[in-house]
Amino acid sequence: MKDLFKMLDFLRPYKKSVFWGLLFVLICSLSALPLPLIYKTIMDKALPDKNIYLLLLCILGVVFLMLSAQIFAFFQTFSFAQVKEKVFTDLRSKIFEHLQGISLKQFAEQRTGGLLSRITSDVDASQFLLG
Repeated sequence: MKDLFKMLDFLRPYKKSVFWGLLFVLICSLSALPLPLIYKTIMDKALPDKNIYLLLLCILGVVFLMLSAQIFAFFQTFSFAQVKEKVFTDLRSKIFEHLQGISLKQFAEQRTGGLLSRITSDVDASQFLLG
């Protein structure tokens, strides 16, 4: 749990982008809510009454809601992808700064290739975990 909070510290500079991404998630989810009511209107009123105007209105509503959901899903993906790349750039920079501060004696005593391989695989695993 402590490690999770350390990772959340990397998100702090990007609060605004995370907020917008979460807002887009909310809007995208809310845009799907009226769809069952529209389908109910089509099945219960437009088709039995052969009301073409109501049917076209419902179809336009469905198309509008689906299109808006896809637009907001794009912005959601874009926002989160931007944040993810910036966070992992910061993480790699912090690791590099830490490695620069380690004495050369320690590098001489340990296998440097193993250390770099472990760092790379840990960062890649974290990046895979977050998508």
